[in-house]
Amino acid sequence: MRKVLTSILILGAFSFGLELEGTITGAGCALKGMTCPKEHLFKGYELLGLYDVKGKRFYYLINVPQRVLSYLFSERVKVVGKKLSGDSLKVKELKVGGKVFKF
Repeated sequence: MRKVLTSILILGAFSFGLELEGTITGAGCALKGMTCPKEHLFKGYELLGLYDVKGKRFYYLINVPQRVLSYLFSERVKVVGKKLSGDSLKVKELKVGGKVFKF
């Protein structure tokens, strides 16, 4: 019984253990290997997410409203969450500057 409880606690601790740092930008630009210029924010045709500059990957932040992402457009952020299938992340915390958004 003790082993089962320990396993559950360890798995729970690691379920949101992924931490990434990147820039909030549009998917179209990220697929071209770059971040969007500020003018793209007001065009309304970019689906926003996290572009991991180090890994050159784009992640959809599935539980973060696009309104929040547009507020953080072109900002460098840290995300703590869980990687789901493909390039999707379920975000627990999103950090920018001294602000922390919890989801």
